[in-house]
Amino acid sequence: DSLCTALGTAASLAFYRYEFRGKKFLQALLFPPIAIPWLITGTAMLIFFFGVGIGRGLFAILLGHVALALPYVIVVVSARLQTFAPELEEAARSLGANQWQVTRRVTLPWIMPGVIAGGLFAFAVSFDQFVVSYFLSTPGQTTLPVEIYAAIRKGFTPEINAVSTIIIVVSMALMLLTARFFKFGGEK
Repeated sequence: DSLCTALGTAASLAFYRYEFRGKKFLQALLFPPIAIPWLITGTAMLIFFFGVGIGRGLFAILLGHVALALPYVIVVVSARLQTFAPELEEAARSLGANQWQVTRRVTLPWIMPGVIAGGLFAFAVSFDQFVVSYFLSTPGQTTLPVEIYAAIRKGFTPEINAVSTIIIVVSMALMLLTARFFKFGGEK
């Protein structure tokens, strides 16, 4: 999820700042992972990964989760960038800031609510990717949702209930902290 957040933020900034050949095509490629059912996506990834020699395992799971969660980060961060005033960057440059300083001290603080929201979306999407994880995992190299599914098939246990409760509590706490830290409009 951190990988998706970093890559998605960088891609959003590139889409926002630069005009390049194929930009519209790349932006259009963001929507199929959001719209295509995960069963079809998981099957396609399994076939593709075997076709290119990756096979199944942790690397395949990582690639699958990045491919599915990355569009959510890009869409959310890009939406936040649409509210950004480019004059702020121009003002920073006129005061002597280089591009890295402008990005770090002006742009990133402005888009941080979008980056955090995109990261939370990436976490939720990645955590919910049971089908893709199930198709791409191997024995001993699975994700928590696949492990929970395997355990539930044997019956409900106190451990499953405890893990589920912890997941719910942590998810709610993250949402509440994010909502409290970033008020509507992105102001602290």
